[in-house]
Amino acid sequence: MIDTRNRPTPETFTLPDRLLTEAQTAELLGLAPATLRRRRSTGDPNQPDHVKIGRSVRYPASAVAAFVAALPTSGGVR
Repeated sequence: MIDTRNRPTPETFTLPDRLLTEAQTAELLGLAPATLRRRRSTGDPNQPDHVKIGRSVRYPASAVAAFVAALPTSGGVR
């Protein structure tokens, strides 16, 4: 018999955030991948949050979206 006590319900089931590669993130942000690498290595706070999986670096899509949303805008919005 299958134990369903800890099984997620449709209301509580969520997929993990999509993880973007450095190249995908750089393209979305209009930056060179080297810029992201430099910002990570120097601890520059002007970058989206990232995670390391082994030797690979990944950027959660939600972190990239939040980073873009927090960027200052120039001028007013019409």
